[in-house]
Amino acid sequence: MITFRQIRRSLIISSVVGTLLTVTNQYEAVFSAQPINILKAVITYITPFCVTLMASLMERKRMIIDGSAIQAIPPEDLKGAPDDIASIEAPSTHRAHTTD
Repeated sequence: MITFRQIRRSLIISSVVGTLLTVTNQYEAVFSAQPINILKAVITYITPFCVTLMASLMERKRMIIDGSAIQAIPPEDLKGAPDDIASIEAPSTHRAHTTD
């Protein structure tokens, strides 16, 4: 299943890579009066999107198959852990002032 996060990441990467490749491949058209080849520009953006999305899907599938997506905490490591996470307090950043 494709997640929103995977699509968003693929869109960001394809926009950056696609722009760099379009400027590189169609330099004359971008910086002069020549027309830009729209089909080439669209393919230049679609290719990194598809590659990124497929890599993400393959990695997710590998993690599920290998079982590395879920890391169980051994019961002995849970001993002494507070029952309520809200009871954990952050260390104080307030320093005591002393007068000499």
